[in-house]
Amino acid sequence: PLLGTRGGDDPGALHAKLFGGLVSGVFSELVDVLARTRGADPRALWEAVAAVGREVYAGLPESEDAAAFFGDTMPLKATVAMRLSVNPGTAQWTYPPNPLAPRR
Repeated sequence: PLLGTRGGDDPGALHAKLFGGLVSGVFSELVDVLARTRGADPRALWEAVAAVGREVYAGLPESEDAAAFFGDTMPLKATVAMRLSVNPGTAQWTYPPNPLAPRR
């Protein structure tokens, strides 16, 4: 059987897949590494990410994407819980606070 990510057209699921990886994976890791290794201010780094996000969304047609990107919480895949579950091919998510939310 095919396990893992499958295509779909549910906006909530698409936002979770895209922004879960982008915000909690890529941006969070960059902010953390730059703060730890270069002494960068995490608040300033998150503001830089938010500024680019605001600029990008200002140039796009109105959609639910900006609201999801700057939402109160960010989707984070609960990978360990998935691997330990009876059905490891089913995505499980948790929703910690989004560091971009205060910077809408």
